[in-house]
Amino acid sequence: MTDRGTGVILSPDIVALLQEMGLAWDEVQIYQYLLNASSAVSSAIVRETGHSRGRIYEALRRLVGKGLVREEPTRPIQFHPTPLAEILANAHARLTRQLAAVQAGQAVALKTGEPEVALPLLRPARTRDVRVLSGRRACQAEWSRMLSDADSFFWLMGGGHLANRVAATPPFLKDVKAAQGRGLSVHLIFPKTAATSRAVHALEAELGSDVVRVAAEEQVGPLVSCATDHAAMEVIVQPDDDAPSRGEDVAIQVSSQLFATAVKQRFQLAESFLKKTGSPPPYQWLGPNHGSDLFLKAVTTATKEVLVLGPREWSTYLAQDWERTLPAYRAAKGRGVRFRALTSPGAGDASLLGPLVDVWDIRLVDGHPVWLTIVDGRELYQAFTHPSLGGPPQFRRSQETNEIRFYHTVFERLWETARPAKASRA
Repeated sequence: MTDRGTGVILSPDIVALLQEMGLAWDEVQIYQYLLNASSAVSSAIVRETGHSRGRIYEALRRLVGKGLVREEPTRPIQFHPTPLAEILANAHARLTRQLAAVQAGQAVALKTGEPEVALPLLRPARTRDVRVLSGRRACQAEWSRMLSDADSFFWLMGGGHLANRVAATPPFLKDVKAAQGRGLSVHLIFPKTAATSRAVHALEAELGSDVVRVAAEEQVGPLVSCATDHAAMEVIVQPDDDAPSRGEDVAIQVSSQLFATAVKQRFQLAESFLKKTGSPPPYQWLGPNHGSDLFLKAVTTATKEVLVLGPREWSTYLAQDWERTLPAYRAAKGRGVRFRALTSPGAGDASLLGPLVDVWDIRLVDGHPVWLTIVDGRELYQAFTHPSLGGPPQFRRSQETNEIRFYHTVFERLWETARPAKASRA
């Protein structure tokens, strides 16, 4: 690098190094411009370089992803260059690791004396094992990127007002649902405090209790941690305010499976503490309202199937509130949820079952011992309807795996021999 007045001109050697790190020529030009300007908005970069706005936006996105530029969440967004000294230090460390790997490989080859010996493959060194992110918006964008890159799990844990911020970020919640759909293990762990109670309840209603976990405040701590299979991120500075995307947050991300596993183990410790102190029992009594929004919430979060094993009163009970709940059932069916019901025959079946058959596949059996609903093979809702109890059915919820598996088997055996219901759509 040489100086011309106050400007910074990158030498051919440094340009070649940046290109070896994966930078295209227009990215090198933008980085050099930012080194001279200290910071700039995208429109200034467009004027300086003469490139199109779309090309500049794409190049800036790549530079941010590679760690050479960081965004400041202002209006308009300011782009700041990572100091060249830091880039060179990282490159030096990377090349040192690569040289050590080559020397170790040479030593092994010389020791064996067999040129064709099969040596174990070394994982390539990463250009940036450690990244520093500045600004709440940048940190939240990185959570979404980590979520999309995760292979098996994504866990996010934090205190303060994190639950409020997550609840106020619909795009991230949409990404979480999509990740659930592809089988990812997603856990969002928050303490439930006076300031976050409403947000935690809203998140539980939207994402389900399997995703949103409530842990003790002392176990979670005030800051934010995030981990996937490949990386972990710790927000080490987090001003205590409610703004979803404004704040001078600072985070450190480490691209290391070992570090990510360590962070996940800390999450599991918080969850184990939760199970010892505050988690609901497997048989949770929910009171008399089988048709309440609590059950409807389970339907709206279903992803695969809803099974009902119900007496003749089932159709009567569901039909009473069917007009209000029908949109939620149709939405679930539209995303692929299958609704099946086994019920007993009764007087007026054709008219009672008629409104339900657009959603439900209904078959009849002569009798069965219980009234229960199974959602996605993970939640069971059971009602107790004996006349001696009086009033509407009493109701409980269970997530006990063996119990759910048992009743699921009972349902499938009855389904094979049950007869289709004859329903009137009039």
